[in-house]
Amino acid sequence: MVYEGPASKLDLQCLRGSRWVLGYDWQTAVPCDEPVCESVLTINSFLLYIAVQKDETLDGELFVGRGKFSATVSIVKTSGTDRWKQVTYMVFDSPSRGDDPFESRMQAIQSWHQSSQLDHVTVVLHTLCQGVKHVQTELKRVTETLGGEGLMLRQPKSKYQAGRNYTLLKVKQFHDAEAIVRGYSAGKGKHKGKVGALEVEMASGKSFKVGSGMSDHDRDHPPAIGAIVTYRFQELTDDGIPRFPTFVGERVDMTAPKDAVIVNATKT
Repeated sequence: MVYEGPASKLDLQCLRGSRWVLGYDWQTAVPCDEPVCESVLTINSFLLYIAVQKDETLDGELFVGRGKFSATVSIVKTSGTDRWKQVTYMVFDSPSRGDDPFESRMQAIQSWHQSSQLDHVTVVLHTLCQGVKHVQTELKRVTETLGGEGLMLRQPKSKYQAGRNYTLLKVKQFHDAEAIVRGYSAGKGKHKGKVGALEVEMASGKSFKVGSGMSDHDRDHPPAIGAIVTYRFQELTDDGIPRFPTFVGERVDMTAPKDAVIVNATKT
């Protein structure tokens, strides 16, 4: 199974609701029957609710539009504003049905979505993969024509597994991962007086610097020490360090770094 991996999104996993609790404007919510910790995800004091059946969970991503990662982050940092009407929750799995085959989980999600009639929730469509050539054609269409990030390949009949794993793989021309900011390097030349690069640490413990991709605003107002940032790179060096890393943006929805899963990557 293959589906497009939309760029400029924020991951959001396992939202649970005890009954219909999400207003059509992302803001009007009805109190839940269950404890808050079981029912909501809090982002900067804003409560996001997903209207699902009791004990149902949905895995997906917040999405505003392609090329609008900064806008997505900006909206998520606010609460109770009309800007949330721009946000769509892109659903692609159901952890609560994790032991069921993937195809059955998607059928259940589609059935729920059709009955819910929620405009701000979209179920990500999947296409049966016909082979390597099909993947290559779709990858080119999504990245070059649509400006997307890439594709996701899901193993047929697979069970749900949280996090990156080999039953759900990213296919793209670059790899994305998250690192934690440990410090800053001073800028030189036209960047003198500003941050030249972020000194970051991977989940593996390896450290490197990333400055390419940072805007003047990012250099004047860099992510705080301890913040999680997404970076993009082509491949790993023999020492396991990202080659040609570029800064993508801050991840306000994460609290720990996460390395990319790369098939046949060098492990040291």
